[in-house]
Amino acid sequence: MGYFMGAIRWSFALAALSAFGLLVDFQTDKQPHPFSFALWVFTLVGTGACSYRVIHLFTRILRAAD
Repeated sequence: MGYFMGAIRWSFALAALSAFGLLVDFQTDKQPHPFSFALWVFTLVGTGACSYRVIHLFTRILRAAD
C-alpha cells in the first residue's frame, strides 16, 4: 500500500508543478527557467518510476493468481 500511496503523492506533485508552470509567465527574465524545468522533469521521472513500480507489482499479483 505504501508504493501505491507514493505513486499518488508523486502524481499530485507533478500535477501541482504542471499547474504552476501553466500559470507562471515565463516571458520575464526574473524566473530561473532551467531550475524550474529541471524540477518538473525530475518530478516527471519520479512519477513514472513510482507508477511503473506499482503497475509491475500489481501485474505480479494478478499473474500469481493463475
